[in-house]
This record gives sequence, C-alpha cells and structure tokens, in this order.
Amino acid sequence: MDAFARARPLIEGVRAVGDPIVVWPVVFHALWSGRLSVVLSRPLHERVPAWAGPGVEAVVGAAAEGGVSW
Repeated sequence: MDAFARARPLIEGVRAVGDPIVVWPVVFHALWSGRLSVVLSRPLHERVPAWAGPGVEAVVGAAAEGGVSW
C-alpha cells in the first residue's frame, strides 16, 4: 500500500514493489477488495492512476447515504 500512498500509474507502483509476476496478483486483489482504487469509468490498464484507499465512487456513494459530510 505504501507504493500507492500517492496516486501513480499501476505499473510504476508494481515495479516499485518488486517482480511484476509476483506483485500483479496482489495488486489485483487489493483493487478487488477496495484497498487500492482507480477511477472505474476509465478502462483498466497498466498506466491508469491508482491510489491506496477508497475510490471516488465509494466516497460519493457514502455521501449519498449520509455517511460522509462535504
């Protein structure tokens, strides 16, 4: 998660951590579980920006349900 403390392209974060063959499955799990976020309205590819934490969609959804105050 430290590799994505600030938004950066997925491939840059993967390479910062180690061997891409080992790291990619962990990155996809982090995306699937919501620990790592990308903008879901864009195609997913190695250069898409990613960051640690909930995505914009999660924050907007929580705000719609009253869970986040703006």
